[in-house]
Amino acid sequence: MTNGTDKNYKLNKNTACGVYKTFFERAMSAVFITDGFFNVSEANPAAEKLLGYAPEELCSMKLNEIIHQQDAGLCAPLAGNSFAGESSRCTARLIKKDKTAVTAEICFKKIPGGSFIVSADVSKTNKTDDRPDKNNIIEYTMHATLDALPLWIAYGDISGNYHFANKYYSTTFNLPVENIIGHNFKEIFPPALYKKHKLLYDECIKTCRSVIFEDEAVFENGRIAHAYGLYTPLFTEDKKVYGVSVASFDITAKKKLEFQIQKAFEEIKESEEKYRTLVENSICGIGIKDGDKIIYANKTLMKMFGYDDYKEFSSKKTTDYQTPESQKKVKEWMNKKLNAEEAPDKIEVDIIHKSGKIITVILNSADIKIDGKTYTQSAFVDITERKKLKEALKEWTLRYEYIVEASGQIAYDYDLTSGDVSWGTTPEKLLGYKSKEIDSTIETWAGLLHPQDREKSVKKLNEAEGVMLDDEYRLRHKDGHYVWIRDRGIFLRDESGRALRQIGVLQDISVLKNAEIELISALQQAEAASKAKSAFLANISHEIRTPMNGIIGFTNLLSSSGLNERQKEFNSIIKASCMHLMRLVDDLLDFSDIEAKKLKLENVPFNMQYALISSIEIVSEYYKAKNLELEKFVDERINYLVIGDQLRFKQIVINLLTNAIKYTSKGKIGIKIMQASLKENVSNIIIEVYDTGIGIPREKIGEIFEMFHQLGDSSTSRHGGSGIGLSIVKGLIEIMGGTIKVKSEPEKGSRFIVELPLKIVHNKN
Repeated sequence: MTNGTDKNYKLNKNTACGVYKTFFERAMSAVFITDGFFNVSEANPAAEKLLGYAPEELCSMKLNEIIHQQDAGLCAPLAGNSFAGESSRCTARLIKKDKTAVTAEICFKKIPGGSFIVSADVSKTNKTDDRPDKNNIIEYTMHATLDALPLWIAYGDISGNYHFANKYYSTTFNLPVENIIGHNFKEIFPPALYKKHKLLYDECIKTCRSVIFEDEAVFENGRIAHAYGLYTPLFTEDKKVYGVSVASFDITAKKKLEFQIQKAFEEIKESEEKYRTLVENSICGIGIKDGDKIIYANKTLMKMFGYDDYKEFSSKKTTDYQTPESQKKVKEWMNKKLNAEEAPDKIEVDIIHKSGKIITVILNSADIKIDGKTYTQSAFVDITERKKLKEALKEWTLRYEYIVEASGQIAYDYDLTSGDVSWGTTPEKLLGYKSKEIDSTIETWAGLLHPQDREKSVKKLNEAEGVMLDDEYRLRHKDGHYVWIRDRGIFLRDESGRALRQIGVLQDISVLKNAEIELISALQQAEAASKAKSAFLANISHEIRTPMNGIIGFTNLLSSSGLNERQKEFNSIIKASCMHLMRLVDDLLDFSDIEAKKLKLENVPFNMQYALISSIEIVSEYYKAKNLELEKFVDERINYLVIGDQLRFKQIVINLLTNAIKYTSKGKIGIKIMQASLKENVSNIIIEVYDTGIGIPREKIGEIFEMFHQLGDSSTSRHGGSGIGLSIVKGLIEIMGGTIKVKSEPEKGSRFIVELPLKIVHNKN
């Protein structure tokens, strides 16, 4: 019975839990289950739908993250206050996931174990149907009217929480009304704007009076707005402030108009100032006269005439500043213009300077009207120095022409302003034309240019206006052939630095150009010969290698065919001679590739210690045959692989060891491999090969790396060798980016020091 009773009790309990869970999940109100610290442990679907959170999100939140911070104090349990009975109610705003707020009636109910069931009923505080009924028709009409006004209208409580905002207000902040109502204006205003308006808001509440403001604001949507408005306090029946309303007008358009008017005024003022500055500091002297009386003169004109004081300068008549000859010249010129006769736009006039000296100016005059009255405006350009320069240039040009004519060149004078070209001496000497047979224009010169040179030379002339011209091109001779010309010229400038003329000479360089062409042809032939040499070496080495391989093969067969000792000796000599000849062919090919810069190196990881051991084994029979001692040393720090060409590395070591053995008859030879430095994965390796042989005279050290070089005829006959091994070693080392040095003393031996930069591989395996 006891077991049965226990079973029935469990069934009833499970059934009850199922019923409660159904009520919990189907409840219309939002329901949360929290622990004693208000951590949400479960929320029903209505809560998830209301706030927009997923179940797992809600179950990781605290209740004070859901209830608005400013309203948390209204809820006794959240404020840490005890409450009578088992439940407590309050009205507060709930913050949705999208940060909008919704007001709800919240009920806290304590359950056994110290937990809480918290329900939030929105229906009791919010009317979802916006259509007016009989009870709120006036309020609806007022709201609709305020929404239609193009003004910013809102009101809030004394804490700054919004209770109303019209549509124009919400549009300004680019927020829906529901994201404003229930929020403090601190959350919406930009920081700088909030700081200012918080002071105005507090002043309105404190003084119980309206506060006027005008300001500029940049909103999140990038809009810049200027506003003029006022804060007005709202009073209860007992004259206490319970809130503040704000009404603000958009005066952005007005401000823009004011700004544009101010800007236009400043631009006019600036333009007037620029014009005044331009006229006063013009490079031309500018004056205005009424009859013969000066009524205006700019600074340039007074300085040109030697005056600083305008009163002193204007106290004289304009004719007082002209020489008698110029007075007559100006009068005739003005009469012609007055009578509409043909007259130049400007004339050259001599002016009397304040110091008494005569200056020459270019004068240009025209009538102008000011307030209906006619005056004469004149512009003056001082050409005194230019005139002196022109006269001096004329004298120097004559001297220059005599010198050029004596040198057999053509002198020219190119006017950059007009495009005219003057031939100082006859062009007949170079081009076959007499001066009268050739037009004096820059277009004629361009037409004589060789088609292949025209674009380049015309462009070079245009770009050389600021520097000296030095160009080579071809010009067409009168009889049709082209002459190579070298053109050198300088530019003459005015006071402002502007290039006016180019003076230069044309020199016939046809002989030099022909020699240059022949030299280029010779170089091309030499290059072709070098390529032919390389091809010959490659072909002949192949032809030699084929029969040599055959002879070596037959010597191997003969050695195993039962030869007697004398025959074996002859066979060994034949084989050694063939092998020597094969090595010579290989050396010639390597030297040819190195010389033609065609040798390609491999870049693969290899072990230098193994490469050294292999190289020593190859030369072992040679030093053992001469009873020489071999010393070997490898730096213990070299415990890594390097990247390079192992075959060429061994070739360098073998050639240096073979060279040491060859020139050492007694004593020892040795090799050291050391790490000089290790930086950024590059190891500088030092390879030293030394011997106790015959040594090298100091004056001969620089020659040992030359092709087919040996120390002397006696050395050649005694030690043998082709004399190209060290040349190949030096070439290989340089291709690898290394260097080789030699230290030697006759009869005491030699030391060859090689330095190679090799990249390392950290993983030795």
